[in-house]
Amino acid sequence: MKAQDLIAINEFHLTTVDKYYRKYAGLSSKLVDFTEYQMKIFVEIDFRWKKDLENTALQIAKSWKKNNPALFSIVDFEVEIRETNLSLPKDQFWIIKGHF
Repeated sequence: MKAQDLIAINEFHLTTVDKYYRKYAGLSSKLVDFTEYQMKIFVEIDFRWKKDLENTALQIAKSWKKNNPALFSIVDFEVEIRETNLSLPKDQFWIIKGHF
């Protein structure tokens, strides 16, 4: 993976898909790394997001794969989810791994 590819994929996803999640659902995501068959995504959720963590990870991973041609061959994903709740410690997060 090239850094330019990662930047371009993140910008494309932000302007086509992620902006709606941010505005209407309280969720933002960013592709952190990918190889030919695996991707890693960072997700932040706020009080508006109501789905459980496993369904959230799968939904967001599918969204990234479906909407970005460079990720069509991905079969495994890892999603790190953090809540932006101020009452939670900053280092509290969940990692969900899955397979399509």
